[in-house]
Amino acid sequence: MSSSRYSRQSILEEVGQAGQERLKNSKVLIVGAGGLGSPAALYLATAGIGCLGIIDDDVVELSNLGRQVLHGESDLGSSKVESAERSLKAVNPEIEIVVIRDRFREENAAQLVSEYDFVIDGCDNFTTKFLINDSCVLGKKPFSHAGVLGWGGQAFTHIPEEPCYRCLFEEPPPPNVVPNCSEAGVIGPVVGMLGCIQATEAIKYLIGKRTELLLGQLLTVEAMDMKFRKVQFPKNPLCPICGSHPRITELKEDGVAHCDLKTEGSSRSKWLITFEGSQKVLKAERELKKFDLKVEPRVTPRQLSSECGICLQLESHDSTFAKEKLEAKGLKFIRFESI
Repeated sequence: MSSSRYSRQSILEEVGQAGQERLKNSKVLIVGAGGLGSPAALYLATAGIGCLGIIDDDVVELSNLGRQVLHGESDLGSSKVESAERSLKAVNPEIEIVVIRDRFREENAAQLVSEYDFVIDGCDNFTTKFLINDSCVLGKKPFSHAGVLGWGGQAFTHIPEEPCYRCLFEEPPPPNVVPNCSEAGVIGPVVGMLGCIQATEAIKYLIGKRTELLLGQLLTVEAMDMKFRKVQFPKNPLCPICGSHPRITELKEDGVAHCDLKTEGSSRSKWLITFEGSQKVLKAERELKKFDLKVEPRVTPRQLSSECGICLQLESHDSTFAKEKLEAKGLKFIRFESI
């Protein structure tokens, strides 16, 4: 391995020759060779990750080229993984590239995850994101999540025993609730920003800087006004896969069918209250707890859409009482809905 190729990062105290050797001996799986996977793969390749596995079953289209920087016009119609391999080998021929022209699915997920040290969630749909989470939690493997839509995005990292994707979002949103990039649009550089964050998280993990990872922290990015914010979220003891009494014990691609997300025997109803800002959530939480109502802040899939409110989850027999208390304090909410 060429020492001069990696000299600018190996001189960093946090990396050094020992850290560079760890990177050389590491294997990273990238699920999706698109907008997120492209920059993540490029920077992991240039960092000297010993082996990059890339799984994708799609082909390169013209609409991809505005953000999927591994591909060019000469690659149109080609398999994305083969195009990715050509680009990455051109950047760094020293590393191993494993191309998997397939979809990440329940039949291959567990085996694939078991073969790598870290997983990058570079996919663009909730079904696969939940499958990545579940396969990594069950397989005790770390992964970096990211999602992007419009001018905004989010990212966090999971390692064993830390909060997972289902601690944030228990189940996929209903169909057509959250638009995809082809419907709502996306800005290429924002996708690049999030993919680079994922690559950075992978490098930090692999060189042993694990306390500095985005663990239990959702990093949100709003590029239009260039605001970055961290939303803390704890490990959910009721999480269906990593909680105290997990109900998910096998992989299912739909992410929901095998998991009863409602607590048996519970007579309470769950409500989601969406506000315009985090300060209102904190005030509402304090106010409702005065009346022994069970409430907790939640980040929901709706935050991936243009409506980027902060939410409060409420468990109560009577939602009218809670509404009245909030309105009496002038705590206006965007919506109040049953979940």
